[in-house]
Amino acid sequence: MKKERSTLMRHAALGILAFFAVSGQVRAADTNLGNQLPPSQLTIGNTFANSVGQFNDNYLFSIPAASTDSITSTISLGSIFGINSLQTSLYGGTNVVSGIPSGTLMATSNLLSFNGAGWTASSAIINPIMLTAGNYILHVSGNISGTSGGSYTGILNIVAVPEASEWAMILAGFGLIGFIANRRKHHAGFSAS
Repeated sequence: MKKERSTLMRHAALGILAFFAVSGQVRAADTNLGNQLPPSQLTIGNTFANSVGQFNDNYLFSIPAASTDSITSTISLGSIFGINSLQTSLYGGTNVVSGIPSGTLMATSNLLSFNGAGWTASSAIINPIMLTAGNYILHVSGNISGTSGGSYTGILNIVAVPEASEWAMILAGFGLIGFIANRRKHHAGFSAS
């Protein structure tokens, strides 16, 4: 009887410890978006149910030389459903250790917040940045503050970088337009005399 009680108490203690270990755990999800050719507009997001804690989501992708930007948003409904401390970062590389990218930090987000009666909306914005061909990770992190969970959604834009030959054609076109405009102006002045 004493032995059964001791075993029961040990199992109960282990169950309680496991519950507290899981409830404060950091959540991490890695999603491979694969090779992306510009122009691409990729939707990202995650929903967390019935949990309070920190999360680190990583979106891995490969691109040729391109310009990229991102906007990720969440709406918090008081203590019921929400995420606070939303942040996005862009890293070069493919390595993720314990939910955190270990590559070169390329850009971090600026946070824009709006408040209303009983709600808060936040957007983490990464401004356009030119990237060389390679592998990258868009890292999204925050704290799930709602007792019923929280969610975020966002867009990753990838736009082609004009090639040097394209720039040369654009400049030549502007030069030609300027030459024609100057010539018309010069000829209009002679015919009026």
